[in-house]
Amino acid sequence: MKKAIFFDLDGTLLDSIGDLRTAVNLTRASYGAGPLALEEVRSCIGDGVRLLVERMLEGVPHDPEEALQRQLKNYEAHFLDTTGLYPGVAEGLKRMKEAGWLVALVTNKQESAARFLLDKLAVLPYFDGIIGGEGKYPLKPDPAGCLALLNEFGVKPADAVMVGDHYADLEVGRRAGMRRVLALWGFGEPRGEKWDYAAPDFPALTNWLLK
Repeated sequence: MKKAIFFDLDGTLLDSIGDLRTAVNLTRASYGAGPLALEEVRSCIGDGVRLLVERMLEGVPHDPEEALQRQLKNYEAHFLDTTGLYPGVAEGLKRMKEAGWLVALVTNKQESAARFLLDKLAVLPYFDGIIGGEGKYPLKPDPAGCLALLNEFGVKPADAVMVGDHYADLEVGRRAGMRRVLALWGFGEPRGEKWDYAAPDFPALTNWLLK
């Protein structure tokens, strides 16, 4: 029986909040606005870069498309200043692959950026499928991307798991018919969504999955 595990990226595999904050505040500074605190940046993240820009520049006069390009440029310049994998991610992905799981990434971050980061952090080869934002599928929580990968993998939704730290990850798992895991170590908000397992860290997730 084929089994698949789907991951979110920021706040689930990557501890990237510091570099996201750097880029946000550089973009704000370019419009003459002051810096946002970490918690303020945290509340802006999770629903794609366009909504991030809209939220972080609320009340600041700007052209949306120009601001988007500034944010992308600033973030690209600081991709890996402090960003890294959460503890246990590389080892966990290796164990999952060895156990026969198909591994996928479904993120609202642009796919090119996601691939670059996973490659630089030496875990890209573990992934059998990657879907990012600004591509042919709508952003999470729309389940179209997840359903497309499930179909490509030949995996039934009941034999798949969605892992993420944000309500959009839990909602997309629910709408796609997958089991859901809340990544407690992340920086998202589950809001009113439910889950099958709340994992305290990545090693605990790996053990739960492979038990």
